Amino acid sequence: MFNKINIDWHWPGPRTIKTGIAVAVCLIFYGIMGRDGIMMAVTASILCMQASVEKSLDAGKGNIIASLMGGALGTAAVFFGIPGHSAMAFIICALVGVVFLIHFCHITRLSESIVLSCLVYMTIITGFMAPEGLDPVAFSLNRIVDSLIGIMVTVFVNASIFKPPAQKGLLAEVIYIIRPISGARTTSWAGGATSELYIYPEDSFYGERNFGFRISTATVEVEESTFTSLPGFKRYIMTLEGDLTLSHEGQHKVKLGPCEKDFFLGDWSTKSEGKCKDFNLIARKGYNGGLEIILPGTELNLSTECFNGFYALEGSTEVEILIGGKEPVKKILQKSDFLIFKHDEIKDAKEYSVKFANEKCVHISVGREMHKE
Repeated sequence: MFNKINIDWHWPGPRTIKTGIAVAVCLIFYGIMGRDGIMMAVTASILCMQASVEKSLDAGKGNIIASLMGGALGTAAVFFGIPGHSAMAFIICALVGVVFLIHFCHITRLSESIVLSCLVYMTIITGFMAPEGLDPVAFSLNRIVDSLIGIMVTVFVNASIFKPPAQKGLLAEVIYIIRPISGARTTSWAGGATSELYIYPEDSFYGERNFGFRISTATVEVEESTFTSLPGFKRYIMTLEGDLTLSHEGQHKVKLGPCEKDFFLGDWSTKSEGKCKDFNLIARKGYNGGLEIILPGTELNLSTECFNGFYALEGSTEVEILIGGKEPVKKILQKSDFLIFKHDEIKDAKEYSVKFANEKCVHISVGREMHKE
């Protein structure tokens, strides 16, 4: 009648403990100062805690911008008295404001700060409905300050407590995930269907063009098709099944057989001929990528400075993973499974190795462009 609950027992990690400490620091600070608004500060500190100091600093900047935007929008709304005009005005104000803030965070690549931005906004406009005598503008400004206090406390705690020692090549935590094709986001297009295997950042959307890079497979089920224009992006394509001829107007023309690849810019006018199944990497300007076939018996030494993924072309693909001198882990990939390696984006990265025993696969690597001074 009830599903069995599987409990993965382990001690709380550093991030969990630091989040609790950040909440405690907020409580102590507000108790000493005798200041209202503790819930906003505590909530902001919980939402903003990150797995590493570097991520916490980066996220802190984004959270400050998003918090200020939510606060500014809320302050403007209460200054003009919109939320308190009527119940309907309040509902419309909430709807329009939340939609605007979510879209703002998407287009400014602050998707991880959506919740905080909307929370500040909603706290301000609902606070306007508080008992009479409360100055709405002062209330709004104080809630902005509360959110900023929570963010700064989180950054301070994350940078001061449980900070890992400086060790060359041993800072990044490598995590691998096997994602079956059944878990991919599949959508139809005019000439077939596409299955999204991975997108970065993970809360971005292809349709909104707010991603850094996207990895997918696609089927081409019509003899002729035109590629979607993607200005500002690079495209890497590899044919998995069938033949595909690509014609890039004013550039070059190429015929691809199975496991052959091509590279072109997203703003090129590109048409295709032939039915096939292909593998795609789309990367925004600022990223460099690559697709290559890995043959059985190949062992790769990889760095956490780049994203690495592996797409199984056949069933029962044996892979051996060796991370940081630990005992090797053996996994079996079924056809179309996608093996993803995720790790902290930090400069001092440790290496790991992957060895494929019996079947070939597609290796996808993506890294940041190196700018010369």
